[in-house]
Amino acid sequence: MLNVFKNERKKRTLLTLAALFTALALLISCSPQGGKEETPSASASITDTIAESSSTAPVPTESETAVFEDPEDDKAVFEGVVGQSWYAFDIPLFQEMGRARDLAYGAGQLWVVGIQRGVNDDSFSTPPLMVSRDAFNWERVDLSALGLPEDLSGEARLLGSEKEIIVIFENPGGMKTNGDKPQNKPWILRGDGENWQVISDESFGAWEENNRGSGKFLHYWDLNAFSLYEDDLILMPNVGWFEPYSTSDQALGLGRVSSDGKAQLVADKAGFQSDCYHQRVNSMLNYQDELLAFAASYKAGQEGMHFNLWRSNDGENWINETPSIPDIPAYVSVSEAVEGPKGIVAVGWESPMEDGGLSTPLPIALFSADGETWSFSTFGQEWEKYYRIAANEEAYFAYESDNQVWTSTDGQSWTDLSPLQYYKFNIDNEWVSYPLSSFRLIGIVGFPEGLVAVGEKSVLFSGQLPFDYLNQK
Repeated sequence: MLNVFKNERKKRTLLTLAALFTALALLISCSPQGGKEETPSASASITDTIAESSSTAPVPTESETAVFEDPEDDKAVFEGVVGQSWYAFDIPLFQEMGRARDLAYGAGQLWVVGIQRGVNDDSFSTPPLMVSRDAFNWERVDLSALGLPEDLSGEARLLGSEKEIIVIFENPGGMKTNGDKPQNKPWILRGDGENWQVISDESFGAWEENNRGSGKFLHYWDLNAFSLYEDDLILMPNVGWFEPYSTSDQALGLGRVSSDGKAQLVADKAGFQSDCYHQRVNSMLNYQDELLAFAASYKAGQEGMHFNLWRSNDGENWINETPSIPDIPAYVSVSEAVEGPKGIVAVGWESPMEDGGLSTPLPIALFSADGETWSFSTFGQEWEKYYRIAANEEAYFAYESDNQVWTSTDGQSWTDLSPLQYYKFNIDNEWVSYPLSSFRLIGIVGFPEGLVAVGEKSVLFSGQLPFDYLNQK
């Protein structure tokens, strides 16, 4: 993600800043009184920050506007340690949609997707999509007007690039796709906020099934691993094969969506040759023009769930390898990977063998400066199923939603930033401390010297955030 920001600098105008501070004044005049536990210094005051406003807010009168001086530089400075001190603004639209699930930056804008709602085939509701040009004013994208159904199942996931945002709606289906029934396929949305391309499930045609034999039924699980290769979107869905009254043999599928909308899904690609079985892939990166898919798999005759990689130079032909990492625990599962200032960091959980079984799972970070040689380090003392990772130009930030963030400048030595500090703007034009329980870090995007995060119902800021990165349109 970080490379997207480096190519998109534009100078803000005084007129745009004035409009945003006017919105801030309106927000302050209507805000409830907050507590005054702690107030950061003046450099994090009204003259250095921008507040949220809704698209339906009334036009303020002259007496409601704020007087400000244009900052000398082009940055909004949120004081404190980056990743530890967070300044939050509630976004009413997030409450309307239920809660936010993920955040991405693409086509010069910030994008948030909501959670899947519904519990069965009759109640599924397509996850909502929101967009903002400045991180404060949010609009909901009318997915129905673009031709997407209102009852897609599964989660929606985001992938941002310099020129577009890609939204992947998993759509694995519910009970209606069990057994020998036809399997669902994803829906894909690609565009820049004005021009859109919709790839429907029908665009993929039928799942290609080659060598699984009779008596087994395909089951499409979910879709966590995807990346761009040139202009093509490469997908690696998790699939399974059911036998009647038997458990699933979990495997990998492969999909490709070209820039002209042509799409294909293969359920048992013959080129996936490996000594691993029961594979699962949760993340994919394009690193130095090579695709890396991060897998957790079992091997015949060996204890443990092994970290292994799938590599491809074209998105079509793949090679599987298990990196040699001294003393790596027996069980390792990667949940997310990111490219940062020193190379790749992938995070997940690990557990050594203990008395013939698993010990308590703990977080793990896997680091590589070149994508070839790997090492691991640990951080944290509690288990979390889905650790995440973000990076800016200076450091990596591993996190989970329960107010835990760890940082590293080299991808190998980690510092716990707990306890996190949260602030909100009150009616007296002061930042006041808020309790940790009020927020959760759902997704984080790295900017060169700062971070933008999304909570369940808030947008949060940390560090120095150039305004021009948040307003490209």
